[in-house]
Amino acid sequence: MAATSTPLVWDFYREVSGAEGLGSCLEYFTEDSQSLYLADGLRTRLAVVDAGHWADAEPGSEITILEDAPDLSAWDHALTGQLYGVGVSGTELIVYRYLYARELTDILKDGSWRAKNDSQITQVSLSLKNPGEDVVLVDGTMFQPGARLSVALTMGASRPFAVGVAFMDELDFDAQSPTFSLSGRNTIGYRLNQQTFDDETTFTGNGHDVVEWIFQRAGITNYAIGPSTASNDWVFAPSDTFTKGLQTVFEVFVGWAMVETPAGKVVVGYPAWIQQYLTNSVYQFHAGTDVIKRKTRKQADAAYTHVYVTGKDANGDDLTPAYLEVETWDHWALGANKTKHVKAADGMTQAELDAYAAQLAADLAKIGIGETFTGPPRPWLLVGDIASITADGVESTDLGLITSITHRFGESGFFTDFAVDSGGSVTQTRSADAVTRTAAVRGYNRRQDLADLIGVISALTKEG
Repeated sequence: MAATSTPLVWDFYREVSGAEGLGSCLEYFTEDSQSLYLADGLRTRLAVVDAGHWADAEPGSEITILEDAPDLSAWDHALTGQLYGVGVSGTELIVYRYLYARELTDILKDGSWRAKNDSQITQVSLSLKNPGEDVVLVDGTMFQPGARLSVALTMGASRPFAVGVAFMDELDFDAQSPTFSLSGRNTIGYRLNQQTFDDETTFTGNGHDVVEWIFQRAGITNYAIGPSTASNDWVFAPSDTFTKGLQTVFEVFVGWAMVETPAGKVVVGYPAWIQQYLTNSVYQFHAGTDVIKRKTRKQADAAYTHVYVTGKDANGDDLTPAYLEVETWDHWALGANKTKHVKAADGMTQAELDAYAAQLAADLAKIGIGETFTGPPRPWLLVGDIASITADGVESTDLGLITSITHRFGESGFFTDFAVDSGGSVTQTRSADAVTRTAAVRGYNRRQDLADLIGVISALTKEG
């Protein structure tokens, strides 16, 4: 690579109001930065530097670290997890050391990370070797609810594969036990699922504006939100959780979804926009070498041969019912009149009702086979991927959607368990290994209510 004779020149500078002298700006190897400066004490302001765009990073509110600060200070971030500083106060030299992260690999006994398609909340559980009361129980310990847990796996000399980010919400410590346990949930589960609107319940603006407002109230800083054009007056109840509030927004912006990437970024938008951050693919594996255990389960309890859909138009008049056949598995002996009766949402046209019924029949097709697999660790696997299995001399076969994933790691070994659902319709492009899910599927045992599935189908029909 040829060297350039032009040095790197910054065309902007960061001014922190109230600072009494030059400060230090530190970057934390993620997308977070911190300005440290003197202003009647040692102060700091945090910022998120999205994709390295420093000029667009807005510092947050000022936080006081020390009231009695030195006359001069300088800071360095030489090691991940530790911050070093030096201060001069008169003739006194002061050395600062701040430990903000700890590598847990050396005390890990066993752990697991679980994700399912019927919940946006993922969970991590860890069993750790007891490092002593002075590490776990002191006031300044990092083992506190709300501590950020970053889980990644390496295999041999590979780069770390991010599994997910979680926030600790439970710790169980016994000083006499050789181990202790902790668990946590991802950002969506910890920040959105339990916090409520309280005294701020109204907002006026576009969809992306209200989502950002909710995220900021929830304390989420790592996010990406797709654009929207429709403005609205949003009113929430004080007891509504942020998750419920977002569901209200998604009812207006039909097709919007929310996902969380393995790096912990919460992404909201239409599926085509979300794919730039999280893309499902066709996952192929060999039955003889890539799988340690395979279990198959067949159930006819929610397999149907027909769907019968009724509804009313915008005037309240009955539409012509749609009666369609549902494709079932070859050699399955199901009753010819095993029909799923569904009442569609009012206000549809006849064409919309017919399209809705066709989509419902497609999503109920070949329901009833679920498979679970255990194999070597595959941290890149995502819920919603298509599982395709092959064997020597046998053509590759798509089994269905991956609906749950559990990564297990530690002294007992490293494994990935995943479950595959035979039902649900998907659109896949093998040339790009891209998969777009067109309906929500909730596991092969369909004894539960199909309301969520029907709602998604109805929304997609109206959007089209």
